[in-house]
This record gives sequence, structure tokens and C-alpha cells, in this order.
Amino acid sequence: MSERPDDPSAERPAEQPVDIELDIVAHHQPDREARDAAAADDAARRADYSDNALETLRMATAADDEITEEQRAVRDKTARSMMLVGMRTVIVRGLGLVGTIFLARLLSKEDYGVVALGLTIIVLGRFLADGGLGPGLIRREQPPARYEYAALLAFQQAITWPVAAVGSLLAFTTLSVGGNEGALTMSLMFVGMAIDVMRSANSIACERDLEYRPVVRAEIVEFLVYNVLAIGLVAGGMGLVGVGIANVARAVTGSGLLILTGPVGWIWPKWNGGVVRGLAKFGAYFQASWLATMFRDQGLAMILFAISGRGALGAFDQARRLLVIVTLFFESAWRVGLPGLARMMEAGAEPKMLLERGLGLAGVAMALPVVGLVSTCEWLVPLLLGDGWTETADLIPWVGAAIMITIPMATIISTLLWAQDEPKKVFVMGLPALVVTLGVGAVAMTRYEAVGAGIGLVAGGVVFVVSAAGMARDVFGPTAIPRFAGPVLAAAGASFAGWSVAYELDPSPFVGTFVSGLVGMGALVVLLLLVARNSTLDLWRFVGKARS
Repeated sequence: MSERPDDPSAERPAEQPVDIELDIVAHHQPDREARDAAAADDAARRADYSDNALETLRMATAADDEITEEQRAVRDKTARSMMLVGMRTVIVRGLGLVGTIFLARLLSKEDYGVVALGLTIIVLGRFLADGGLGPGLIRREQPPARYEYAALLAFQQAITWPVAAVGSLLAFTTLSVGGNEGALTMSLMFVGMAIDVMRSANSIACERDLEYRPVVRAEIVEFLVYNVLAIGLVAGGMGLVGVGIANVARAVTGSGLLILTGPVGWIWPKWNGGVVRGLAKFGAYFQASWLATMFRDQGLAMILFAISGRGALGAFDQARRLLVIVTLFFESAWRVGLPGLARMMEAGAEPKMLLERGLGLAGVAMALPVVGLVSTCEWLVPLLLGDGWTETADLIPWVGAAIMITIPMATIISTLLWAQDEPKKVFVMGLPALVVTLGVGAVAMTRYEAVGAGIGLVAGGVVFVVSAAGMARDVFGPTAIPRFAGPVLAAAGASFAGWSVAYELDPSPFVGTFVSGLVGMGALVVLLLLVARNSTLDLWRFVGKARS
């Protein structure tokens, strides 16, 4: 649409329909002219706007009317940051896949096991080194001083270097994994871990300001350097040690580039017990929340193995791997959500508004990949994995339902409570779901094997929603329920529609995947416009801001 009905006498060309909702949203610009036109009911109707078109135009302008210029600027930066971090995730995952494929052909399974063990220890070391202190500095309103960054680096170095030293000692003595070559490789990987944390100050400063370009640039370049060096050195005859050298080079490249281009620059670590103690409470609860999630996932897998055996565990693991594409969409939301919500509240945004809008956005965004996978799983699984994985196909709808119920609520409410300095509530609200997931899952596994794990996840998800709504009851009111429930109902209906149509046709795996996916996604769009229209239009605008 090229005109807005400013003048009641203005005539609109008959060949330009005005009741097409997507056309209104696509061409909307948040200027005063558009807002005045949306409010001018009489003028709009005289200009041949239908009732539906007028309502859509109101919704398209409402988001800009309800927030200040400062809040709008933060919202737009958050949208762009999520897009940027999402692109980073795809690129880094792609580089990781390429590196894995090449190194798998150059290294033996035993050598690759050494790399996997080293990476596992590094993940644990990074988790301990962070201590939740970084998110505590990102959350708060006052920018950190250099002495606080120095104290954080000192704390992290006090964790990583002892872990590196003990890990190296064990690698050369007790573990005896891969001989001297394997021990040297693991030692080099541990050194890389200690170098990694030197970028923390600049990373925190960038994330606080929602300026992710330096962080994303450094992370992409470092993984490119790692892949080139690791593949080249291993192929050149250095074997497993080449991977360790490449890991050190990766850490030096990433940390060095971010220190050079970041807003803080180089900072020498300097211990300050008062700073660490001041951040310790938030950090402890923050880390405990993630530990509870890890315990749930690993505990469910171990219970499944004990009750139903390795075959059921294999089916469950494959289902989780296929669903990685779903959770991939929310990696950027987890990373950007905390500083984004914190800065919005500093700009005066009401937490209730942020919660309701966030739930709707997250629900609609999650519905897209969930429906794409759940509606097609009956045919996609044999197409990708071959025959013999029926249990995985049966499990995917349950795990998908659990994700659809849990992740939007967890993403928005957890980050909102963290931004409000309420980490204890985040930890406590996850405990009932942990108990129910493991308990119901264990009982269901005795009869349904791998599918029982999915049943446990759904039961835990329902309990989590109730618990989270209770913890956030000061902002989670009746108006938030449709924002949460609408996308869930739309995803369930669309998944069933896609599966039902394809099932009646009894097609081949390829045709079944295509038909079920096409019908499912088409049904999802229709259902979202029926039961979650506002949230769908919010997502449309949000993506537009991100693309800009």
C-alpha cells in the first residue's frame, strides 16, 4: 500500500485491495502518519478499509505506540543481535560439522575419543570458571568498572589453570589415554581453555551493550583457524597433537581478536574478594539452575539405560539429535535475552508487557521448527536414518511437545527473573519439574521403553509451566495465558493435520516427508492467524527489525 487515509476525501484505486493483512504489516513504517491513519476510523472506512484491515493496521502500529523511543531502540538492537548470533551459530555449527567430517577420516576412533574426552573436561572447566559471575555483571544496570573485570578474570584464572594442571597430570599418569601423544594433546587443549577466559571482560561489555559484532567476528574467525590448522596439521603428519596445537591457536586468535576490537581492551587479572563475594549469590543460583537441567537430561538417559537397555537409549539419543534443529533457534534467544530484557527494563518497559510479548514471540517462533519436525517424523526418520528406528519416530512427538511447552516459558520467564535479580526463583521453579520428569519417566519406561522418557518430559514440562507461572505471578496474569497457549494449540493442531493427511496417502518416505511438512506448515500459518494473531504479527515485525 502506498497511501494512508489522511484525507477522508482521498480516493483509493479500486485495483489495490486494502484488506490484505500481510500487505499492511509488510509495508508498515512506525511513523506518526501511520499511527494517525490507524486511529482515524472514519477516514479509513471512507477510504475502503475493511474492518479486518483496520484491525490489522492497528495491531501493526500498536507495538510502536506502546513503547518509548529509548525502548524502541533497545528492542531493535535486541532483534538485530538475535539475528547476528543466530547466523553465528549456524556458521560455527557448519564449520564444526566440516571439521568433524575431515578429522574423522584422518584420525582413528581411539584418537577421536581422546579429543572427545578433552572437550568434555573443557566444558566442565568453563562451567566452573564462569561461576555465574559474568551473567551477574551483564544483568545489572551499573556498568562494571575495570577493577571488577580484573577480579572476574582473576577468579576465572584461579579455576582454569588448576584444572589444566590437574588434567594434564592425570593425562600423563592415571588416565593414560592415547599414550604420550594423547596426553600432550589434552594438555594443549587445557591451555586453550585458560586462554579462552581472557576475553571475558570484552565479551561481557559487548553483550551488555547488545553490540555482538566483535564477539561474533572473533568466534567465527577462531573456528575457521581451528579447522584449517587441525586438518592441515593432522594431514601433514602431526597426528593427534595437531588437534591440540590447533586448539591453542584457536584460543589465541579468538581472545586476541576480541581484546583488540572490544570496548575494554586488555585487563590484567587482579584478585578482589569483595567483588567476587558480591556476585557470588547470583552466580551460585545461576549455575545451580543449569546444573539442575543437566542433571535432568543425563539422569533421564541413565534411568532409561538401566530400565530399557542401550537400544532404547540409542533411540532416545537419536531423537534428541534430530531435535537439535529446534533448540538451535533458541540459542540466540538464551544468549541475547538477558541483556535485552535488562536494558528494556532500564529504559522503563513494564515487566508484564515484556513477559506477554515475549511469550507470544517465543511460542510462535518455536512452533515453526517443532511442527516441521513433528508432522514429518513418521517419514523423515526412515528417510534419514533408515529402517529400524521406529521407536525414534514414535518418541519425537513427545519430545517435541515437551519442548513446545517448556522452552518458550523457560526462555522468557527465566531471563526476566534473572534480569530482575531473582536467580533463586529460577532455580526453585525448576525443581518440581526435575522430580516429576525423572519419576514419571522411570515409571513409563517400564512399559513404553524409550517413549516413556518422552512421557516423562511432557509431564515435567506441564509441572514446570505451573511452577514458573507461580514464581512469576506478579507479572504472569490472565492476559498472558492466551499468549502462551495460542502457539501451543496451533502447533498441536498443525502437527496432527500434517501427519493425518500424509498417513492416509501411505506414501514413500520422501513423498511422506514432503506432503506432511507442506500440510503441517500450511495449517500452522492458518491456525496461528486464528489463535495467535497478535503474536504472529509481533514476530513478523521483530524479524523485519532484525533483517534491517
